[in-house]
Amino acid sequence: MASGSIQWAPPKPLHLEGNVSENFRKFEEHWTLFEKTEPKGKSEEEKCSYFLLCIGEKAREVHKTLAFSTPETSTNTEGATVWKRTTQELKTAFKAYCNPRKNLTFERHKLNTRNQDENETIDQYVTALRTLAATCEFESLHDGLIRDRIVCGIKAQTLKERMLRENDLTLQKAIDICRAAETSRDQLKSLCGGEKKNNIDTLGRDRRNRYTHEASHQKSNNQQQRGKACGNCGRSHAPKTCPAYGKPCNHCHKL
Repeated sequence: MASGSIQWAPPKPLHLEGNVSENFRKFEEHWTLFEKTEPKGKSEEEKCSYFLLCIGEKAREVHKTLAFSTPETSTNTEGATVWKRTTQELKTAFKAYCNPRKNLTFERHKLNTRNQDENETIDQYVTALRTLAATCEFESLHDGLIRDRIVCGIKAQTLKERMLRENDLTLQKAIDICRAAETSRDQLKSLCGGEKKNNIDTLGRDRRNRYTHEASHQKSNNQQQRGKACGNCGRSHAPKTCPAYGKPCNHCHKL
């Protein structure tokens, strides 16, 4: 159905298992966006055919059982068959079939027990809550209940206390408070990480310099000792027992 140089992907077939209401909502959302990419001038018969093609084999079996207020086709005065059904009627019929299968209590339970996951940012958490709330039919209470879930489900205890101190806390204000805390935490982590690295580098340099200095000093002492001639044998050797006489050298007898 898509034409031109860019081929937009059609929606995947409708899944009739699990949360069927949510599955159809996603299908319909994708279909609406996909339909807008199509060139104008398509007939309703072509659109309906492609809708049923995209919705999948199992959903087409369901389509055969759905009731419609208008027939699919009719015959005009000239005896020709005229297509009557629209894609909007198809979507309405499928929505009526899928929505009764939604358990509203369970949908709200999923939202009310959704806590922030480990390493999940506030924006990711809010997106997850909005997605869950879309099937809860909160209507005018939508933002307030998401705000309450943020206060109860956020992991940081200090943020809970901070938001509870606000008398006029709105959803946006709660999100802003959490975002500001995340930004400050990231900046502090960056600063502390840099200071720690500098301290480690400095300590490493000090240790390397001390080791180099001690090694150089020891080498100098050894060379100096080896440079002295033995009073017994006349050879240069370490300040130990003279190999020639088996007794301490004159210059190192004190060892």
